[in-house]
Amino acid sequence: GGGGGGLLANMSIHQPSRHPPPSSSSSVSSSSPSSQTAPNSSQAPTLPPSTSSSLQRSPISAHHSGTDGLNDMLGLLDMPVSVTMTTPAEPVLAPQRVNDFSLLDTGIGPQIAEPKLTEPPKSQALALFETPISSVRIPTEYSQYPLAPDWDNKDLCSDANMRVTATKILKPDQLVFVLTLTNQKLGELRDVSVTLAPPSNLKVCDEKGETLSFNTSLKGFENFSHVLALVPKSPAVAMSMKGQVSYRDSLSSVRKLFFDVSVQVVDLIRPLDITTQVFAQKWSSLRYEKKEKLHSVSVTTATFMSKLKERLNFRPIQTIGSECIAAGVFLPQVPCLVHGRLDPAGTGTFLEVWSRTPSGLLTESLLKAIANTFK
Repeated sequence: GGGGGGLLANMSIHQPSRHPPPSSSSSVSSSSPSSQTAPNSSQAPTLPPSTSSSLQRSPISAHHSGTDGLNDMLGLLDMPVSVTMTTPAEPVLAPQRVNDFSLLDTGIGPQIAEPKLTEPPKSQALALFETPISSVRIPTEYSQYPLAPDWDNKDLCSDANMRVTATKILKPDQLVFVLTLTNQKLGELRDVSVTLAPPSNLKVCDEKGETLSFNTSLKGFENFSHVLALVPKSPAVAMSMKGQVSYRDSLSSVRKLFFDVSVQVVDLIRPLDITTQVFAQKWSSLRYEKKEKLHSVSVTTATFMSKLKERLNFRPIQTIGSECIAAGVFLPQVPCLVHGRLDPAGTGTFLEVWSRTPSGLLTESLLKAIANTFK
């Protein structure tokens, strides 16, 4: 115990400082054991050679009194220690690399506003192409008249730039065609020229013939309507009006379109409002009659009369039992009479139809149109 105290008394201990010394050398260098001086200025005892050599090899200097293990342990505690202490700085975090997946994660790194998903602005050209083509309107003076079935702005022909449509108007004394040209693109169509060729048995209601050809131009998404009125000179089994359209597109290339409009005999039939007695008188006066029997036809007297009126432009006159009569005129004033009889047993499995007119060709054409309607 006493030897340990002597060692503690004779050792020069340098306590570590909480802050590094101001000099650039933060370590207290220890001289060799022989040159150290005790605090009381007395000469420190000489160390054994083995201990001295071991201290020279070690950065820690201590005085040993012998081979006492306890003294060795105490000596380790009392030896002069050179310690450099620095106050640890706060850790510096390297900037995070934000990847694509962390852009929406507001809990990491700086606050990043969540992007709002909005539609990209449309270009003006795209918006123009999405503008609906202006609707085709029937001229006001014809709006009060009925249209032919399935002929309300019907497509005749078209290409990438132009669309050609037609409407049939059943005026009491005329068949009116409304031909409409529509520009389907943004660019202007120039030098638009139209030529019409009606069938030879139809008369154009224009002495000068100016309605058979015309010229115009069409701005982007614009349409133009042309009216052509026709009356028949004589009946025909098959009639058609042919036409041609030529124009220059935005690249000044000449383009052509062709169309063919069918004219049915029913397009030229108008209702004739007469009584049953007048019907009987006219029936006996008309010399051309034709009959046709249609089998496997499911029809009632009500549906028979309805189709004669809506599809064939006849006026229903009277229904008696399973028999029906209706009357009409072929323009301008040619009488056409129809007599129909359904299966008397009421099964609706067949239909007999008679037609009478003053013309054999008209009678045949009319009966063919009726048969096609009820097939």
